[in-house]
Amino acid sequence: MVYLIAGESNYQIKNRVQEEIAKLGAINDFSFSSFDLYNQVIQDALDDVQTASLFSLKKAVVVYNCFFISSQDKPPQSQVAKNDFSALSKYLDLSDPDNCLLLTCVGKINLTKGEINDKLKKKAIIIDLNSDNIQDRIKTCLAYAKRLNVIISKDAAIEVANRSEDNVSMRLNMDKLACYTSRIVMEDVDLLVKPKLEDNVFSIVESLMRFALKDAYQSLEDLFKLGNNSVRLIAVFASQFEFLYQVAKLSELGYSDNEIAKELNCKPGRLIYSHRSIANMPSSEILNVMSELQTIEDNIKFKLDDPQKSLELFVINFRKNHRIARK
Repeated sequence: MVYLIAGESNYQIKNRVQEEIAKLGAINDFSFSSFDLYNQVIQDALDDVQTASLFSLKKAVVVYNCFFISSQDKPPQSQVAKNDFSALSKYLDLSDPDNCLLLTCVGKINLTKGEINDKLKKKAIIIDLNSDNIQDRIKTCLAYAKRLNVIISKDAAIEVANRSEDNVSMRLNMDKLACYTSRIVMEDVDLLVKPKLEDNVFSIVESLMRFALKDAYQSLEDLFKLGNNSVRLIAVFASQFEFLYQVAKLSELGYSDNEIAKELNCKPGRLIYSHRSIANMPSSEILNVMSELQTIEDNIKFKLDDPQKSLELFVINFRKNHRIARK
């Protein structure tokens, strides 16, 4: 069984991956593994998914950043060359109903040409999360307000949409607001609707990159108090640092801000904050940060480390562990 999953961020994708794996059943920590094609190769993932699990009947392998199915991912050519895509073509010719291979990418899926893409179109279950975009949620929010017989200002509707992960959470937020008032304005949203987890982690990452470790630690503790678990937080941290890595790498290759925004499908204004964060850290060191987060996630998965303490130490030791090339 093969899945293609595309979305706006790896955080969004990882949540959907967890949902799909839960549907499969009979899969535990020892029969699940993940790979990232920014620093690993497709043939290793294929070897893994074709190896029988000793602990369960089924096995799931997820491969992140599959640049060969994405309209925007472009890793260094040296990394592309390490992959043996003929192995993937052979795997797609097999019938493997028990094990599951999940190929994911940030951005739109691009299956326009090529033998592998033709096979994927025929054999893969395609899940495109990009269709659930912010403009759709704003329209849904305004329509849902009418159903609830409440009035919501346009700026409040935009903010509710921005703070909601999807349409389900948007409706829950609107239900909460409708119980509070029949005329919803921005102040009500600020009072009752929590910012998205990604926004909170964004501020922590900014603090880390300028070495305001006390601020970063306090914000992390606040997220733990709100009931956020470490595995979920690590996924968001990884997504934020991955974006910084892409910006840093493209900048080093001489891309302009407009070119970077187009490549990464983001607003140019977001790059102002990114450039400030990466001003003194090369892309190679950001990659080391991502590798550390992957190690933390693996250790948590195999119950080698305490989940909360692992992330706390990541923040506390950030200055010590990650070299900054000061100008």
